[in-house]
Amino acid sequence: MMIVEAFYHQPVATWYTKNSTVHAYMQRRIFYAVLNDLYSSVAVELAQPHARISVEMVFRGLYDFSRAVWRDKSTNVVSYLVKTPKMLGSIKQ
Repeated sequence: MMIVEAFYHQPVATWYTKNSTVHAYMQRRIFYAVLNDLYSSVAVELAQPHARISVEMVFRGLYDFSRAVWRDKSTNVVSYLVKTPKMLGSIKQ
């Protein structure tokens, strides 16, 4: 049995391979937009210029935040990243 996409009346696998580059590009753009917004929120909450905040360490802090959520220790990502900037290394020297 073949799954057919409703709007294009083509098999889903064929439709996806035609647009996979577009999907990957859009996913990357959305990811970087969300990461940039999170980075800006952390900079504002810490009252630091954007140049002093490390985008990479904010991204790596998301893993620590996910573990904190799993242990029911935190529910807000910005407040968690603001509480632990030295441990996460999000402020550049």
